[in-house]
Amino acid sequence: MFEDVDTYVIVIIAIVMLLVTTMAGACIPLMRRFSESQLHLMTSLSAGMLLGMLFLVIMPEVVEKSHETSATGMMLWVMGGFAAVLFIDVLLRHTHASDCDCACRTHDHALTSTTAFIGLAIHSVPCGLALAAAIVVGCDVAFMMLAVIALHKVAEAFSLSSVFSLTTSDRRTTLRYMFIFSLIMPVVLIVAVPFLSMMGSVMTGIPLAIAAGSFMYVGIFSMLPEAFHEKGNILRSFLMVIVGMIVIGAISLLLGGGVSHGH
Repeated sequence: MFEDVDTYVIVIIAIVMLLVTTMAGACIPLMRRFSESQLHLMTSLSAGMLLGMLFLVIMPEVVEKSHETSATGMMLWVMGGFAAVLFIDVLLRHTHASDCDCACRTHDHALTSTTAFIGLAIHSVPCGLALAAAIVVGCDVAFMMLAVIALHKVAEAFSLSSVFSLTTSDRRTTLRYMFIFSLIMPVVLIVAVPFLSMMGSVMTGIPLAIAAGSFMYVGIFSMLPEAFHEKGNILRSFLMVIVGMIVIGAISLLLGGGVSHGH
């Protein structure tokens, strides 16, 4: 369908789409002043969306790509992505350790936002490599993956912006961080597409596996604890997590079950 579309035209389309969707997702929590309880519910919804993306889109694609190496080998790459973000989280917690009461909300939120920003930034790199590989492999695969990743970036940006909103009331600071975040995947595409084009044969499974591992850590150990931070909101937070998963499940079905169907 898209065989006559030039590769670099696809790259430009992808960059514009990623920037727009990321900033759109980032602006949703900033459109009005939300209470802390409302922000936690937003974070719960986005946590569910993140986990839905992990289990319904990214991991099935990793399994689909396991023919390029053994299933155990692919899971080792997943574990590597998980361990990398875990290491960064431990490093951040050690660096931020101080004589203050670390149970205070401001400190917890600041640490969560920093960890989430770095974790999702790291996740954007292998995800960008996977998209770059798909662009090189073929246009049909590229546009299918771009559609899924664009939706994924909305969920990520919504999550990250929600957590930053808990940390600071300064919208300019939040937007500055979100704009930096929105540039990561476009920069990866600009660098990776020419490089992968020269390689001739590409492996999209490994970048996706690394992305899955980093995504797993951010969703389970960063977003979920923040979602259930307020004890009085636990039931509503749980319901919002489930709603987030259902939303991604519905989107995945509408797109034909994920990017693996683009092959």
